[in-house]
Amino acid sequence: LALSMGQYNVAQRRLEKALAASPSDQTTMQLLGEVYAIQGNVKQSAFLLASTPSELQERLHMRTWWYEYIDAPQEAAWLNTAIEQR
Repeated sequence: LALSMGQYNVAQRRLEKALAASPSDQTTMQLLGEVYAIQGNVKQSAFLLASTPSELQERLHMRTWWYEYIDAPQEAAWLNTAIEQR
């Protein structure tokens, strides 16, 4: 919910806590990777995204489109770069 409301710092803290509690949760990895990317932490994002299965990675292109749609081109660019580097 915090991610969808643009509360990226809150989303990051919650997702990091969730990942610490369940380190193999692929969806949490993907969401946290997205949060890292849209905050400009492309290297850490790419590392997490590389650990997620391909079917989850396919969603990332839709997320890039979403950031472009809501007029957040920098966030879209960072996410796209993380996707390419994974």
